[in-house]
This record gives sequence, structure tokens and C-alpha cells, in this order.
Amino acid sequence: MAPLEENFLGGIKTLTEENKLPLLSNYVTSNVYQFFNDCTTYTGAIGILDSLFIKKRNVIFARHCLSKRNQQTEETVSEYLQVLNQLSKDCDFTDVKAEEYRKEYIRDAFIRGLNCPHIRQRLLENTSMTLDQSFEQARTLESAEVHAASYMGSSFPVQSAAMKTDDFSEETLATSAASSSSRSQKCFFCGNDLHSRNICPARDELDTNFSSQWMHGFSSYHIKEFIKVHETDWIERRLFRK
Repeated sequence: MAPLEENFLGGIKTLTEENKLPLLSNYVTSNVYQFFNDCTTYTGAIGILDSLFIKKRNVIFARHCLSKRNQQTEETVSEYLQVLNQLSKDCDFTDVKAEEYRKEYIRDAFIRGLNCPHIRQRLLENTSMTLDQSFEQARTLESAEVHAASYMGSSFPVQSAAMKTDDFSEETLATSAASSSSRSQKCFFCGNDLHSRNICPARDELDTNFSSQWMHGFSSYHIKEFIKVHETDWIERRLFRK
């Protein structure tokens, strides 16, 4: 007999099977009745109500609570024993053989002693399971975490490299190349550290006769390299204009 049926029909001594369902329908609210209004038997209605309103016990977690329960500071020995007896009711203890009891004890110790709280949490989602089932699920979860960590470890450097590649525009690469090849050079026009021509304070100051004087003693290759370093077409137009 189901728990709800025990509570509902416990005080009724004489009741036919045909009258059980109508009697149940008269005693429940409309919100509850809508769950089993399509049932034609009392047993089917009780089964639906049991699945909805009776919380299934988690035997593994109940035994864990029993084994970890210690006597409180202001708790007497008698009170402590009563609490343990109450907790044991959810543990579903049955008559088992020594080998089966040994495996159940190992299962409880195995789940309780796991280092990973995530794996323990997933195992405790099961209301009941054997030692072999708990081991297989724990091993699967452990492998999944290792594989997930390897995916994360291999993806971050690639992402970082991609971000760095995107950050380098043509202008940035040109500036970087110029600075690396001419760290010790000075600006030809203002004498300060080498910089782009468009930000030079002497950008508008240029001797009209400087071309022939400056080009004296330099080959075309050196002049081209100077123009490349200073990143400007304006000098090239002044030096090589026809």
C-alpha cells in the first residue's frame, strides 16, 4: 500500500474498490484533482500523487549524513541517539549479505572521500547506485574534466596569437620596423629622437636648397632607406621631383 493510501484509507475498515476513487476525488482540492482527473482507477490516481508529492529518498546522501553526524555541544547522549535513529530511517537499511554490505560501505566511503566536489555532487544526484556504478560514473566525469582542461589549455594560446595578429596594422608594423632599425638615429629635421615626419615640430621648415647638399655623398639606396625610415612621401617628392 502506498504512503498516501495508508494515510487516506487507514481509518476506513469497509470500503469497496469502486468507491475509493470517487471518495478521493471528493477530498482533494481542484488543483490536485486536475493531476489525476483522467484516471479510471484508484491505484492509478494514487500512483500519480505519490510521484508528485512524495520526495524520493537519496539513500547515499542519507547514509552520508548519518555517518558524519556528531554530537552537538549542548546535546545529551540520549538526544544524540534519538537523532541518529531518526536519520537512519532514510537510509533504507535491509537484510543483506556480508559481501553486499561491504560494497555498500566502500561505496559510501568512496563518495565521501572524493577530492573533487563536482564529481561528488554529480554522484549524489543519484538516489541509489552500486559501487560499480558510482566508480564508472566518477571515472567518466574525471576523464571529462581532464579533456575539458586540455581543450582550454590549447585554445588560449591560439586565441592570444590571433588577437596579437589583429592588433598589428600596416601602420603599426611600419612604425615597429622603423624603430627597430633606427633606434640610435635622430630626426634629420629637428634633431630629436626619430619620429614620423607628420608629427615633427619642424615639418614646415625646409631649406629649398637642402636637396643637392643633403644628397651629396649618398647613393640612391641610402636615400631610399632614409625615406623608408621617415615614413613620408613628401621628402621623396622633394628629392626626386622632376
